[in-house]
Amino acid sequence: MNDYEERKQARIDRYRERAEKARQRSGQLSHESISMLEHISGILDEQEKVNAALEDSEISISLPAHLYATVDKTALAAEIRNDSDADHYRVELRRDDTGAAVTKAVEIAPGATLLSLWLTEALPYGDYPCTATVTALRDGEALGTMEIAVTIHSAYLWNL
Repeated sequence: MNDYEERKQARIDRYRERAEKARQRSGQLSHESISMLEHISGILDEQEKVNAALEDSEISISLPAHLYATVDKTALAAEIRNDSDADHYRVELRRDDTGAAVTKAVEIAPGATLLSLWLTEALPYGDYPCTATVTALRDGEALGTMEIAVTIHSAYLWNL
């Protein structure tokens, strides 16, 4: 064999050697991928369980951030919607400055909407920062509590 043929054969041998190493590495990576998928599927199953638990304990309520009262009246216009399919919600508003309950606690059934609250006493003219405490109830047991910042605006006449 002449010099050209020897170099040609050496190149072919190098390519065959590299191809064999690539095949081995590919097989190794394929095996690792299968192993990773087996582990990931277990993790995904656990993630689904966590998501289901969170969804089951989620508080789903719609409550306006601004509520409007008329001076010297105890009715408070509000549209509070319970978007839960299973849980009752107890809602109570407390003034931030005094901590006193400003409304009577009410319970809202699943899927129901409450259109008004009753103030514990009529409010004079002004703005009253409050905290609405929402407690989720299932079978009479408290599941969790959420606090929402709201403001009650009290005026003589509203043109809404």
